[in-house]
Amino acid sequence: MRVLITGGYGFLGSWIVKDLFAGGHSIFLYDIKQDAERLEVVLNKDIISQTTFCEGNVTDQDRLIRTIREHGITHIIHLAGLQVPTCRANPVLGAQVNVMGTLAIFEAYKECRNQVKRVVYASSAAVFGPPADYPEGPLSDEVRLSPSTNYGFYKICNDGNAK
Repeated sequence: MRVLITGGYGFLGSWIVKDLFAGGHSIFLYDIKQDAERLEVVLNKDIISQTTFCEGNVTDQDRLIRTIREHGITHIIHLAGLQVPTCRANPVLGAQVNVMGTLAIFEAYKECRNQVKRVVYASSAAVFGPPADYPEGPLSDEVRLSPSTNYGFYKICNDGNAK
């Protein structure tokens, strides 16, 4: 597989890179800047050197499409997004990156669906909000969501768009 990972330089992305590398897959990290600090906590420099950095903003659909085509990407794992503190401090930027960026990924996939076999999108427990809002035990798929942050609402929007 030739896997494009948005947010691959983050904590979760680092572990996914490790697993994909162990499986012998080609890994392409799509981000606005190259920063291997978190990768270096999880991976050795040899593995990091075998990943390919693809510079770009997740909101730039045209660049995403070019990157997918130029590198022969067959799978996309979308993890990129701004976290709760940034979304709280700048809700418009949070929506641009987290919602519009996710839509750009989905639309780039649709444009390249003859090449890309699968897109994996990561949602978040933030869609649920505080545990006190829910009964004890497992929740049904029909439970009413009550996020307490913009980040959680953005994820609900993305979950709907993913369908």
